[in-house]
Amino acid sequence: QSYSYYAIIPPMSPLYKAGILYRPYEEFSIKDLLSNPLVLTSAGSAIRRQIDHILQHYHIQPTILMESSNIYTVAELAKQNLGVTLVPQHVLSVQPDAQYNLVELPQKLISLKYFIAHAANKTLTASEKGLIDSFMTLTNVPKKLT
Repeated sequence: QSYSYYAIIPPMSPLYKAGILYRPYEEFSIKDLLSNPLVLTSAGSAIRRQIDHILQHYHIQPTILMESSNIYTVAELAKQNLGVTLVPQHVLSVQPDAQYNLVELPQKLISLKYFIAHAANKTLTASEKGLIDSFMTLTNVPKKLT
């Protein structure tokens, strides 16, 4: 299952437009977006590795204002006007009177993928089957993948 990432653009960014919560990705270049001062997860985290890959691919020298090991903290710092960030969709909690813009990024650029696997010849315990069933329900994945 893949989930989108969103850019949080606070008022401190020259890309910010007041009164608009969701903005289309086509209004931006990824280079312009990531050339803003950034708030990111700590170096080495899974999310940060994806962002670092984008930065390298587009030859962007980032200005990182702050790092945190907690993605929810990163999102809140961006919402509080500290810098631009990229977060997975499940991290977002949107207030109706939000003073920031959200931009859904193309999944071909960055996405979060969840998977669960086990050896085909393994006999699963009841708790392992329960875990897999819960995962499949939560992620809306078909029961049997080929």
